[in-house]
Amino acid sequence: TVAQRQQIDVTIIFGMVARPSSQLVGPVEEYWRFDNKFEPTNPWAQRAMMAMCNVPDKMRVVTGYCWIQQFQQYLVEIGKQFPSRDFHSDVIDWYTSDPNSGQAHLWFVNQKMLACKMQFWTDHSKEMGAQKALKYKKWWDEFVDGNNKVASVTGNRAWHTADAWVRAEAEVAIIKSTMDTIILSAACGGFGMLLFTGDPWLSAIVLFLVLGIISGLAFFMVSIMGWAIGPIEVVSLVVFVGYSVTFALHIAHDFAVVQEDDPMLLETEHWIEQKAAKKRSRSGVSEQEAVEDAAPPSTAPLAVSGKLVGRRLREARARTAILHMGRAMISSAASTMGSSAFLLLCTLSIFGKLGAVVIAVSFLSICFALISLPATLIVIGPAPGPFHKRAHAKFRRWFSCLRGGDISKPEDCDGEQRAEGRARLQGLVAGFQRPQRRDRTTHEGQDLLE
Repeated sequence: TVAQRQQIDVTIIFGMVARPSSQLVGPVEEYWRFDNKFEPTNPWAQRAMMAMCNVPDKMRVVTGYCWIQQFQQYLVEIGKQFPSRDFHSDVIDWYTSDPNSGQAHLWFVNQKMLACKMQFWTDHSKEMGAQKALKYKKWWDEFVDGNNKVASVTGNRAWHTADAWVRAEAEVAIIKSTMDTIILSAACGGFGMLLFTGDPWLSAIVLFLVLGIISGLAFFMVSIMGWAIGPIEVVSLVVFVGYSVTFALHIAHDFAVVQEDDPMLLETEHWIEQKAAKKRSRSGVSEQEAVEDAAPPSTAPLAVSGKLVGRRLREARARTAILHMGRAMISSAASTMGSSAFLLLCTLSIFGKLGAVVIAVSFLSICFALISLPATLIVIGPAPGPFHKRAHAKFRRWFSCLRGGDISKPEDCDGEQRAEGRARLQGLVAGFQRPQRRDRTTHEGQDLLE
């Protein structure tokens, strides 16, 4: 048997109409109102209330309080029949004889009972899963709806409620909307990243890494901590989408604005070149030879004196972005995790979970921002400069090759590309001219026949 304080408390209510929805803005005018169609003076309404006390055994009711049964016993004791033909007078007499019996279960206005409730405590725990709670609620739906169908119109609008129903329905609704909410939050984060970085490809890279952080957070909560998916876990996944974007956005934005002539980039690359030269000199090679060996061949771009291009440029830009933002990001993550560590000592589990989630998402975010994101940018990161300018330049180069290199820089296309471009262009022109020639020939033939 479930402990009494953990038992589900189910209440069946007559004579009240609850508010169908919650008001989002402004003061709430009413939460409930009396049901004008409920007439307890009608004998059939009294029979309908009595029928609600006969709960099936499968509901596993441990204890219950049906005031209508005590009212029936009172009528029998004073020599009257049930249902009462003088209901309001009789129920007031019963109530005044024993006020404690019906004080919390009846509502009177002007000496008339307008609403009432029956209460049942069941052998089911309030902590039962949401799906099991909804299945159990369905049994009560069938029981109450079945009695309402056979009752008269004066007592056929009864309904039941319980705290367990509210929690279970809210949990299921939150879980079902989790994916939609995460996708919407990620889309908003992607739009914000696109707005700040100005590069769709860079925004897409950061967005995929953010989804990886959220997946890692879900793995931490479910697999490592062993938490069941509930409202707290779902809210954490949704709320911390925005927080997980922060660190990665700083690195991505700095990567986008760093150019190949950035002073810090050149200084860092020069320092790396000198360090490599010293390392080679310690291995028995002279420093001059080490510098010459450390420098790329003449056919490849130099690290400092030459032009940085390709992977070498992406690596230098990623390194510079980390040097620009790394210390501040590590300090921010450390302060967040340190302040959240005190929540782990709280008595209430909700604060302990919140602290663990903040620490986990901070750790994952800083690791992804300083390790995974730079590695990804080195491999597939975009070129420097605004996206629209790069796209426009690439289109001009492509069209220049198509035209034979005569509208843009001729060196962008070699001889073979120019020849191929001219052939393509001539083919396109011939394709447009052939139908016209056939039409002209057809018209000339028709003129000769005429």
